[in-house]
Amino acid sequence: MRRQGYLEYIASKGRGKYRQTIGVSFNKEGKITTKDEIEDLVASCKIDGIDSLLFISNSTIELNADEYDKSLFPVKFQHFGFDRLYDWVQQLENRLSEREIIKILRECTQNIIKAILNNSDALKDLEWRDMERMVAELFRGLGFNVELTPPANDGGKDIILELKKNDKKISYIVEIKHWRFMQKVGKTSISNFVKIIATEKRTGGLFLSTYGVSIDAVERLTKVERQNVKFSDKDKIVSLCDT
Repeated sequence: MRRQGYLEYIASKGRGKYRQTIGVSFNKEGKITTKDEIEDLVASCKIDGIDSLLFISNSTIELNADEYDKSLFPVKFQHFGFDRLYDWVQQLENRLSEREIIKILRECTQNIIKAILNNSDALKDLEWRDMERMVAELFRGLGFNVELTPPANDGGKDIILELKKNDKKISYIVEIKHWRFMQKVGKTSISNFVKIIATEKRTGGLFLSTYGVSIDAVERLTKVERQNVKFSDKDKIVSLCDT
């Protein structure tokens, strides 16, 4: 279950007195997590009737699973670093071949595309990484060879598109900004994207921003730069889904 507030997710199993719940929280900022922060999370889990807390962070935490007062906080606490999380994922992936996992993700993405066609407001409920997967699937359906870059350290491009035209390979990059607070993208992001197109000698680029880009930022580009990059918003995403 997706959860707003202090937890990212709640996983549950069983019913009635046999029901077990695990709250999942991420520290994405890389800063040290204090003892008080952990105890606040555990206390909140106790209030909400959650049995266990899984805290995922690659940074140092001041409190380990053996140190907090279990009489005060009778909630099981586990801390996973990224290495441990990676090992866990590897064990899961060993049960499914890569091909099966890709098939599952593509089927899920295709259902998301259908949902957006039925109601474009569904875009607001889509997480940023799912948006990237969806756009990658859209271009795959249009005949491009598609590479979805890693979620971190992507070099300023979310998707790489390649296509052969008249026996010549052409290459585009796509950057996606799916900001739920409905803000237009400003000049810094656009300027950086244009530089990447030039540096990597791409044929061109597509900048997709759900809520558009600043007109002032686009007007600052030179005539040549405007020829190399196209800007689109929510309507273009829906149009691609329809295509």
